[in-house]
Amino acid sequence: MKHLAYLIAITIMISVFFTGVLQASQNPQTISLQQAVSLALENNYQITRSQARLEAEQARVTASYGNFLPNLGVSASYRHSDIQGIRYIAGEPVGFGDVTQSYSSGVGTSITLFDGFSNVSRLNQSRYNQASAEYTHENYKRWVVTRVYNLYFEVFRRQELLRVSEENLRRSKAQLERIVELNRVGAVPIVDVYRQQ
Repeated sequence: MKHLAYLIAITIMISVFFTGVLQASQNPQTISLQQAVSLALENNYQITRSQARLEAEQARVTASYGNFLPNLGVSASYRHSDIQGIRYIAGEPVGFGDVTQSYSSGVGTSITLFDGFSNVSRLNQSRYNQASAEYTHENYKRWVVTRVYNLYFEVFRRQELLRVSEENLRRSKAQLERIVELNRVGAVPIVDVYRQQ
């Protein structure tokens, strides 16, 4: 009985640890090792987090390449003013209102020719960070797969131990029945019955 409870506890731990959800079901579902590995890889928070870090590092590499490109700027403006009333020049009225309009636009570009290899250094650093994130991501995936294999085979090992224990219990019960019968006919003392029990 103790082994059966332990087997059930391990099965529940695998389900909770790798899927994050414990679903109560009246029909227990058996999953294959490959399905267990797939579920673990999809739902492990460390893999999800390392995948997000990897994507962020890839974006930083792309941004670092942008330091080598020229900067381009475009601007445009428009101004309209309408002045109402009489205009005076040297105390003499010259005319009524004035309308002025002005337009301006501009295009500019710049490129960094040399900045002391700072842009090269930033690019290299972002590449190293990306490689580190890739290795970390793969390491988490390997760890999860190994853990699933270990837990999966532990369940089978426990099932086999349970089967052996049940077989031993069955044999012991048969032996007890034999000893009780021998005691009943007087062939063995009662101590042997108690010992077998």
